[in-house]
Amino acid sequence: MTPTTLLLICVVLTDLALNFMLVPFYFQHGIVVFRRKIKCDQRETPIPSIAQIEVRIPSSIWPDFLLKEIDPIQFAFRERVFKSMMTYTPIMHGVLRLDTESGYVVVTGRLNWTTLAFIVFAFFNLSDHVDLSFGFMALLILSVIYLIQAIRYSQIANTAAIIWRESSSQNQDQSNANFNLNASDHVQSRSFRLANIPAGAVVGIGIASFVLAIHFIGAKQDPYGDLETAFKSTNYLQTKAISPTSVGFTSPDRKYSKYKGTMDIRLSADAMELDPTFPSSISNKKIVVPMNRIAACSRTCSGDNTWSADILIDNPATEIAVTQSQEVLEWCWDNHIPMVSGKDRRAFVYTRTPVPERSRYTEQLSSKAIYMEQGRQSCLGY
Repeated sequence: MTPTTLLLICVVLTDLALNFMLVPFYFQHGIVVFRRKIKCDQRETPIPSIAQIEVRIPSSIWPDFLLKEIDPIQFAFRERVFKSMMTYTPIMHGVLRLDTESGYVVVTGRLNWTTLAFIVFAFFNLSDHVDLSFGFMALLILSVIYLIQAIRYSQIANTAAIIWRESSSQNQDQSNANFNLNASDHVQSRSFRLANIPAGAVVGIGIASFVLAIHFIGAKQDPYGDLETAFKSTNYLQTKAISPTSVGFTSPDRKYSKYKGTMDIRLSADAMELDPTFPSSISNKKIVVPMNRIAACSRTCSGDNTWSADILIDNPATEIAVTQSQEVLEWCWDNHIPMVSGKDRRAFVYTRTPVPERSRYTEQLSSKAIYMEQGRQSCLGY
């Protein structure tokens, strides 16, 4: 498990704990993605209790809300856990404020740390490939969840405003008759208006969900998806896993993807296993490439003093670049896989030109020194 993955897990567990326990600091600080404000003109009047609000919130197929007092005029709230057959994964948590000085009811929704952490983690650590269809799908899912929560948060504000007005009146019937808010603050309406959503939240949620999708969900049209189709297996290797900093995949039609710290490799005399780790494992399956489908090895160097051990796969033609892995180079030598030149590697990757016959590499495969020297030359592009 990489340090980044461990950090993500810690953030998620902390977020769940703070949310579950309704910790005041957590609910009062964070990125605001929703706000509903209703003018009630109930200055210096008693505010309704938690029990009054909870019992009057409109029932639905979704989980009920749990409220907890932060201070005399503020209540933290979240969806109850395991209280409904229908549920969703919340992306925000809320605070209800009944301001006795201004006479306003305000509901504020703040982004859950888990949602933010996954977006940041996905952007910096997952596959670099992009598939717009998956981006739009993730945007739709997050937008639907956000809309559900926004409507329900608006209902909490409406309910609290109605009860507050009722509780301050000597005659409830008369107060209901005279309870007229202007059109923009009409609390009796159950309708939800887009004006309740900060413009920045709309843009932010859209961009964030799109970034999350293209980096996190995992499009099957990338080179790894092609390998999944070709090398499905249930007979996995039992050798020790190698955990490189990154593994890149390139195919001749210029498809490219890179998995940063989320792809383990296992090697044997018969095969190579690629094992996606969390969270890449959510959308990608483990595969085993048999030795007879491995055409050659090579090396590539970049300008920042990093290099990769490259494995060339036949049908589907794919290059697997493992960042600075001496273990892969040793495995290539131990199994007498030809070390092709930089020119031959480029021809294979970009023009589908088959690698030369193994008979050309008899001398190379007879000496490890010659073999590794060719690797050094390949790294220089020769």
